[in-house]
Amino acid sequence: MLKMKLLGSIRKRRVYTTIFVVIFSFALIHIVQAVTAVTPEPGTEGNPLVSQDYVDTKLAESDKKIAELTASQAALAASFEGLNAKNTTLTASNDDLAAKNKSLTDSVNTLTAKVEELNKQITDIKEHGIKFEIVSLKAGQQLIAGASAEIILRSGKATAIAGKTGGVSDLISGKDLKTGVTITPNHLLLIPADDGRGLKAVNQVWILIKGTYTIK
Repeated sequence: MLKMKLLGSIRKRRVYTTIFVVIFSFALIHIVQAVTAVTPEPGTEGNPLVSQDYVDTKLAESDKKIAELTASQAALAASFEGLNAKNTTLTASNDDLAAKNKSLTDSVNTLTAKVEELNKQITDIKEHGIKFEIVSLKAGQQLIAGASAEIILRSGKATAIAGKTGGVSDLISGKDLKTGVTITPNHLLLIPADDGRGLKAVNQVWILIKGTYTIK
């Protein structure tokens, strides 16, 4: 009887032991899986312990990136310098073109003024240069003639008005009449240049003139 009880007790212990081993095994497996799942990446705060090879690899990668960034920065700096140089050149070219444009504009304006003056002279020659025109002056009035104008004093008294470079040419006497010199009637006078030459009436005079003129 005692032997039977002993055998039963041993069997119960084996069963309990087996159950405990199974439960412990399952628990151990879950613990290992949990630890493996939450193990952080090497080199992070959760797993600061790394190998020397890992550290060397990361340092090499960092050095490579730094070298690439440095090269990119140098390339950008060179490009900026090139663009700055081109901008300086373009600015200088623009200033040069602006100066040339102003010079051309001034030249065109000067030529336009000369053309207008020539057109005026042509018009005056057409109106006054073909034949002599009869003109009367009162005492004190002045007749200023243009270049190549021809004058003949028909009546009255008048004096010559010289220009900046010379007087009035008396083609009959061959004299160059200075300002204030009395003009001889019926002598053909020539105005060599358009510089203010002409005659001044002392009293009322009648003259013949061929060419351009103004009366003051």
